[in-house]
Amino acid sequence: MSRIETLRRQMAEQGLDAFLVTSEPNVRYLSGYKGKDAALLVTGSEALLITDFRYVEQAAREAPGVEVVDRKKDGLVEHAGAQAAKRWTKRLGIEPAHLTLFAYKRLAAAFAGELVETDSLVERLRMIKSPEEIDDIRRAISIAERSFRELRRELVHCATENEAAGLLDYILRKHGAAGASFETIVAAGPHSSQPHAQPAGLPLRGSSLLLFDWGAAVEGYHSDSTRCLLSPRIDDELKSVYNIVSDAQEQAFMKIEPGVKASDVDAAARNWIARTGYGDCFGHGAGHGVGMEVHELPTINARNEEPLKKGMVFTVEPAIYLAGRGGIRIEDIVLVSENGFEKLTSLPRAADFFLEEWL
Repeated sequence: MSRIETLRRQMAEQGLDAFLVTSEPNVRYLSGYKGKDAALLVTGSEALLITDFRYVEQAAREAPGVEVVDRKKDGLVEHAGAQAAKRWTKRLGIEPAHLTLFAYKRLAAAFAGELVETDSLVERLRMIKSPEEIDDIRRAISIAERSFRELRRELVHCATENEAAGLLDYILRKHGAAGASFETIVAAGPHSSQPHAQPAGLPLRGSSLLLFDWGAAVEGYHSDSTRCLLSPRIDDELKSVYNIVSDAQEQAFMKIEPGVKASDVDAAARNWIARTGYGDCFGHGAGHGVGMEVHELPTINARNEEPLKKGMVFTVEPAIYLAGRGGIRIEDIVLVSENGFEKLTSLPRAADFFLEEWL
């Protein structure tokens, strides 16, 4: 309920009589409800978790601090709008990023007052992680790293990217994850030059570079890591690129502490890469928040000039992509501490090597 009280203070600052939460992670963050098909209506004195018959029992168990409302045969947003209207709401805050145009029109038809679009109201609260949230993220990282070490031993039995990705997903669940945080990326050789390459039937054997991007989902929280495995046969330029990316990440680490702008962390990695002549080969931000979503606030890019704060958790993932040849990305998760940062991930960054007899 303390999170809801914090939200109410934000609502008061924006002159909102009520706030309708439709983002699934935001509903969970505020209420504790872990299911789907729900909305949370927060007023100055009430919090209504609106769902349907399938989830009423679960919601009552997981969200004891709010009133669970069965919407019966009504549509979700229509029922929420009607509930807001019953409470004499004049200005209802909404999450436009989490409402389809169709849902928005249905809500507007059910609620005669003013719908006020807000910008990441709950997401900004989620940027600062509680000790309990940090513990869940640590567990997700621990499972992800333990799983990757096991995959590394079993990789000899995988013939294709798809097989390796499927095996890693299985191992994640075996070790206690609810599943993978996102579609696991395994990219061999030139395929790794695509930042979000989708695993296919490309063979692993004969590749001089394998890129893995994976994460574990645990209790609604996530991890996100990237590692590259290099063969002794990798060409000299890609080997040099690996070292440049590793050094760029170290430059970014050196900037991280409370008060430093997120854009300065991005610049530290980006400028290092640019000085080596590969600036045009690093086209995405240097990192992103991780928590209830794999990509959340804060964004670590050139546009975000907000200062870092203690309790923020985000990735640092510089990269260089050489089209048609291969890409190198190294990704770790950090926690901003009182005077600096703690690196939560622990897998070695040094380039690993395949067994010659397997290649």
